[in-house]
Amino acid sequence: MQDPPATRAEIAELIGDDDRSADASFIERIRATGASVDEIGEAIDDLDGRPARRMPSSLRVAAVRELLGERLGRRDRAGGRTFSILGEPIGRP
Repeated sequence: MQDPPATRAEIAELIGDDDRSADASFIERIRATGASVDEIGEAIDDLDGRPARRMPSSLRVAAVRELLGERLGRRDRAGGRTFSILGEPIGRP
């Protein structure tokens, strides 16, 4: 049995949106996947460089990972890529 889908507030907390940097449509796109808090956490862990499964545990994890990856792909003004997870910026060259 699948855990209940994450709420908007839970998603905002998981992606570190305390400063409201993510627009509402981005949170809604994640919410539309139907992913639970644990599934979103798994996707974040995968992108955060923690040891991860090669295959996502569900299609929802894969969908969230893709959405977060889109956000990671945005370049900041200095030319690097940054993404805030749990309020901590994660940079990629």
